[in-house]
Amino acid sequence: MINKKLLLPSISNFRDLGGYCNKDHLKIKKNNIYRSNFFSNISKEDLIKLKNLNIKTIIDFRGTKESEVNTHEKYSKLGINMYSKPIETNSSIKLYNLFTSGKPSENKVKKLMIESYKEYALDFSENYKFFFEVLSNKDSFPLIFHCTAGKDRTGFAAALLLYCLGMSNENIQKDYLFTNKVWKPNLELPKKASKAAIKAMLRADVEYINSALDAARNAFGNLDLYLTKALKLSDTKKNKIFLNLMEKP
Repeated sequence: MINKKLLLPSISNFRDLGGYCNKDHLKIKKNNIYRSNFFSNISKEDLIKLKNLNIKTIIDFRGTKESEVNTHEKYSKLGINMYSKPIETNSSIKLYNLFTSGKPSENKVKKLMIESYKEYALDFSENYKFFFEVLSNKDSFPLIFHCTAGKDRTGFAAALLLYCLGMSNENIQKDYLFTNKVWKPNLELPKKASKAAIKAMLRADVEYINSALDAARNAFGNLDLYLTKALKLSDTKKNKIFLNLMEKP
């Protein structure tokens, strides 16, 4: 089940992961963990609402250059613990160069998006390992994790977390694809780029998220082994995360 109510209308992809029900019919606590796009366009009204959430921790997956360009004067005060864990893939750099050249095609864009997602799983496991480390600390909540769009790097983090909590593949994909219904992009893109190429970059696509999950499975045998070996998620840490995030039976 997805909460379709926009909590912060000016931050269109900000949403509570609370309410999802896993295979054992246990739900994620509400008002405890949020995924989001960046807050550069946050309104005064939504800034007040966000402060009232009493956020303790924010994990930022944006690349270093993104963080320098896309800013908000009050961002550093939105949470008590602010962590930057930059994820900037080689494929995303190629994608940027492709768009700045003014010659992106739908096929080229889609291919680079898929490759970028694979890199999330295989080249940035330390960043996602840190994400789960923080989640295992009961003092980290309420918590927000985000990137620029709240779609790709954040989407993979959310997918891994929902899997860890025992959610169905259907719910994992629904949460990922919900970006397409709520996110309002404000990126400046070359006018020469085709609508198809732009759409391929901006949409959440099942093929994209599956490419990351499949890369993890193929490299380690299955997702459980990926969590255990690549992200060092022990049973003890997993149980702590479960207790921190799930409602009691």
